[in-house]
This record gives sequence, C-alpha cells and structure tokens, in this order.
Amino acid sequence: MSYFLADVNGYVGELASNRGLMDMTSHIEKHKKLKKLNKFINNGETEDMKGVLKDLKMLPSSGDPNIDITIKELKSLLRKASEIAIITDGVG
Repeated sequence: MSYFLADVNGYVGELASNRGLMDMTSHIEKHKKLKKLNKFINNGETEDMKGVLKDLKMLPSSGDPNIDITIKELKSLLRKASEIAIITDGVG
C-alpha cells in the first residue's frame, strides 16, 4: 500500500509506502515540540502548510536515508499543495 498527498484539487503526488510513512511518523513523534507537524501527521490533514513546513525545517535528520528522503518528498509536496494537504491512501 502507498500513500499520496492530496489537496483541494485532488492528487498532488506520491508520498510513501506504508512502511515509509510509519517510519517517518515515528521519527516526527520523537519531536513533540514541533506541534504543527505532529498535528498534521496525527490528523492526516492540515490547512497550515506554511506552519508545517516551518516545523519540518527544524526537524533534525533521522540518520536513516530512507526516512530523510520521505521527509524531503513531504516538503516538496506541501509546497505544491493548494488550500489543504491530506495524506491518503485513496481508499474511502
């Protein structure tokens, strides 16, 4: 299973596999002070892409190249999203 980012217009781009999303989430949840980022990851959606991007800039490297690539992709997709960003598998 894979996840992608959607916005008000629909599909924005591929984000991660199930495992990739799980690993990225585990890394982010270690940094509770990044409140907007954690809220986005836990809720799966945000209208505050700028706030999430600001938190992502403060997120330290995970030390795992696969997680860091997923985070880089998330940043890129958030910059493209319009009005809302939603992490979804496209089902339901």
